[in-house]
Amino acid sequence: MNEAFSPRLESVLDAARPLAALFAAEGHRLYLVGGVVRDHLLDRVPSAPDLDATTDAHPPAIKRILAGHAEAVWTQGERFGTIGCTIDGQTWEITTHRAESYEEASRKPAVAFGDRIEDDLVRRDFTVNAMAIDLHDRVLIDPYGGRDDLGVGVLRTPLDPEVSFSEDPLRMLRAARFHAGYDLEPVPELVGAITAMVGRMAIVSTERIRDELEKLVLLDDPAPGLRLLVVTGLLGAVLPALDAGEIDAAAARVAEMPADPALRWAALLLRAEVTGRDLAGMRFSR
Repeated sequence: MNEAFSPRLESVLDAARPLAALFAAEGHRLYLVGGVVRDHLLDRVPSAPDLDATTDAHPPAIKRILAGHAEAVWTQGERFGTIGCTIDGQTWEITTHRAESYEEASRKPAVAFGDRIEDDLVRRDFTVNAMAIDLHDRVLIDPYGGRDDLGVGVLRTPLDPEVSFSEDPLRMLRAARFHAGYDLEPVPELVGAITAMVGRMAIVSTERIRDELEKLVLLDDPAPGLRLLVVTGLLGAVLPALDAGEIDAAAARVAEMPADPALRWAALLLRAEVTGRDLAGMRFSR
């Protein structure tokens, strides 16, 4: 039985119908995932126009299915199971179901492909992002309670947080962004796991940390997220030049600035003891 969705999401599902039919003709399922599902349930307009899907088809099959139908196909992410394409002017990233885990000292995932949507969703960062819409039956798939967590304003991981953060430590920093950007209260187990696993951030590249921090400081009010970094000790691992005791003043300065990355970073670091070498180390673009 089809689920009732918002008119905005119904238009996305209607546009995806021909793509889903191509996969069905080859015996595969296609699922809409990512922010568009979460934001639909919150009645928000998704921030990015691109769409994400996951499928039981492996990359060679995805490319074969798209051949002759997509205006463009790109394969830079193929080793991770992702094929990008443009169909009828809409950009998609289609990824084979994953059952990945990060090696203990590695910055990149050791990818294993899966066959079940539930196994793919359990590997995602938070329950509110571990939802999918079956593009064939138009039903919401929510095995880990993401919709309920959105309703009560809770931030949890589908797996035990220690397992989730060990696999990709950047999720600890991402938790601060979701806390601030979606007004989701981290459960005590999540906060405790971040506090205990701060050292795990050492395997995350500077660029990924910088990009995630930038998403946080570009929020309307990054203060709750910045405070979470202080409470857990994560601030010292990702931005040691910033004084924890100055975080509220820094957050207030940031919120007063237009949503321009350079202005927000300047406001955040205004009173921090940052050298040119520190800035170069964060690898900002010139």
